[in-house]
Amino acid sequence: MKKQLFFFDMDGTLISPVTRMILPSSIKAIASLQKQGHFCFLCTGRSYQMAMEYNDVIHPDGVVFCNGAGIILNDRLVYTRPMAAEDVSFLRNLCSQLHGGLQLLNETYSFQNLLNGILIRLVFPKHARSLSIEQRKRRKSMVWMNRYHGQDILKADVFFFTEKQADQFYAQIREGMQVFQTRGRHLYQAEIMMDSVSKASGVMKVVELLGMDPADAWCFGDSINDVEMMQVCGHAIAMGNAGSMAKDACDYVTDDSSHDGIAKALEYYGWRIS
Repeated sequence: MKKQLFFFDMDGTLISPVTRMILPSSIKAIASLQKQGHFCFLCTGRSYQMAMEYNDVIHPDGVVFCNGAGIILNDRLVYTRPMAAEDVSFLRNLCSQLHGGLQLLNETYSFQNLLNGILIRLVFPKHARSLSIEQRKRRKSMVWMNRYHGQDILKADVFFFTEKQADQFYAQIREGMQVFQTRGRHLYQAEIMMDSVSKASGVMKVVELLGMDPADAWCFGDSINDVEMMQVCGHAIAMGNAGSMAKDACDYVTDDSSHDGIAKALEYYGWRIS
């Protein structure tokens, strides 16, 4: 059989939102696909170092990180699409003015402003995995914003507590920036990259680098930032816990990410998982 490409979103897809773990069935499925000679990539909004949080259980052939702004292939950085320095400064200033949380991501670090750091301390204890907050931060390479000294930034994550703050932020976004808006339980959140950067552009770059056909690409996702990826891959699967936009864009809706959704989808399509 021709080699195939598999792209797995992480949070909400590969990683259960309930346990914050990757299910044994998914670990087994990825290892089986690789054993059969296929390529398995993580395709995530996380930084590369954040994506490697789970490298003790899975060993991807590469990582499309920061929503397509960076690509690691065979442990080597092969592509980045950084934001302009003036855009990074603009985001820092605007978040400060509007009292918003901000993290700036590149392949290595997540630079946190004070508000984002406080949120992390509230969220991490719920998913501790037997690690302290400081251990989790080191594992994800999260550092304070005072460590940022003009390094290339590939993506920004912002959050606001009120709709008014968020609307003011979105109204001032500069030309050339792309925004994926999401709504958490208590927060207004967004991911920001340079225009034309997306998981889809990252997928297509991997296809180009490997000399393959997007018709032979499979993707799994659950969120709005997975929609464009689903539109360019030959086979698109949405998790049962996915949002409506992802479900509308996919070819098949599987079970949710906490109930073997990835393995069940592969079995549905006739993949041998052993």
